[in-house]
Amino acid sequence: MNTYVYRYALIIDLYLKRTSSRVNSHVLQSIRDSVRWYTDGTECFYKYLDLPLFTDNDPQNESLPPVEIKTIISKIKYMDDNGKINVYDIIPMDAKDDFLKWSETELPDKDDEYHQFNTVINKNCIDAMDYMNTFLSIAMKSLDIKSEFYPPPITYTEYCPENIFNVNRSKNL
Repeated sequence: MNTYVYRYALIIDLYLKRTSSRVNSHVLQSIRDSVRWYTDGTECFYKYLDLPLFTDNDPQNESLPPVEIKTIISKIKYMDDNGKINVYDIIPMDAKDDFLKWSETELPDKDDEYHQFNTVINKNCIDAMDYMNTFLSIAMKSLDIKSEFYPPPITYTEYCPENIFNVNRSKNL
């Protein structure tokens, strides 16, 4: 799951660097809100498996997400109005190297400011959710989990917005 968070943050970081001063407040808020797939999804995941949600002071010594993941999500969620998230030094070097190779073909410099970024960030979000759905399905079948809580059918558009970076649409809202 860490890979999806790293890639998500690096896509946002690259978008902000390429568009710099042209990003308006609507787009920045859309970026801040876009981590819902991780924050709400994590809560749903723990609830569905009937596990205690991790906290900083977890008395059960449950494994916590790596500090860098919590930091990355927090930096995106609470990004300032200048559009700087400063996650590059938090992400492991191998993840950055893989992203740079991948982005050369997936996010060319001649992008129309948002279309390709919207496509790849949406796909990353959907891939992360598919990954978790597969994990839940395997866990349910192999552990014969019976729970009173069954998550609602996933609506990807609710958690993975298609137009996070759509500057033109945001200006018209």
